[in-house]
Amino acid sequence: MAKIKTTGAEIKKFWSCDDQQFWPDDSYVEDLVWTVNGQDALNVEVDKLEDNDVVVLEGYIFRANLEAGEKSIASVMKKWRQLQTHSTFAVEIPNDQKEALEAFLKTIKGKVI
Repeated sequence: MAKIKTTGAEIKKFWSCDDQQFWPDDSYVEDLVWTVNGQDALNVEVDKLEDNDVVVLEGYIFRANLEAGEKSIASVMKKWRQLQTHSTFAVEIPNDQKEALEAFLKTIKGKVI
């Protein structure tokens, strides 16, 4: 089974995507295996993940129409990533560099969230 490494922020964004290309109305997930911050996790509540959590995920997205087959969640998320126009990062910097980072981000149309 293919795995994908992501962050809490990114998986929340992917999970809430309403694009039928990635999450058809009749889709559901099965056989999910989660690792959060290096620890195996059961019954993960995606909305409760911290944005900077390191998440490794594997599993499948199925369609109610069994003829549509299954797709690995990793392959679907990789395709979804390619269509994203922005990325979210959790960074750690010295306190005295905060203003410099914010100024730089403004020059590239980024923002601190």
